Amino acid sequence: MEGTPTERPRRRAAWIVAAAALAAGVGVTQSLLFSVCVVRGASMRPTLAPGERVLVYKLAADLGRGDLVVLRNPDAPDDLLVKRVVGLPSERLGAHGGRLFVGEQYLAEPYVLPGTHAGDLPPAEVPAGHYFVLGDNRAESVDSRAFGAVERRLLVGKVVLSLWAPGGGT
Repeated sequence: MEGTPTERPRRRAAWIVAAAALAAGVGVTQSLLFSVCVVRGASMRPTLAPGERVLVYKLAADLGRGDLVVLRNPDAPDDLLVKRVVGLPSERLGAHGGRLFVGEQYLAEPYVLPGTHAGDLPPAEVPAGHYFVLGDNRAESVDSRAFGAVERRLLVGKVVLSLWAPGGGT
């Protein structure tokens, strides 16, 4: 039985309230926990293509070497960049002959676009509370080599998933 004529509008109103609450919950979750970022330029090739959409977890606290992050460009804070963490707080990092090293250990970087490299960087300590970030396509990337180590407060979050890539791939 569908109920009395007065019960139907109440039931409909309850569904509308529930749908609105669900939409608000999704909106809050999206704005506080996650965001979607579009990759601009070729600095993250071959890992990410220009136009690729990535899901960013904003509350990530456990950033490690090799993680992809979205950050505010220190030189233009309205611009978002996608980069890879290569140096952690308080580490001594440098590059010689195009190869990165931390302390005395060279880093294996299988994700770097072949034929591109970091160049030479004099050894320097990454300040506490900062991260050294580079693009995978070192020849096309504006990164910590240009603007220095990035304060943690400028990191929007950690890339956790590729949602869509141009050409249909992920």
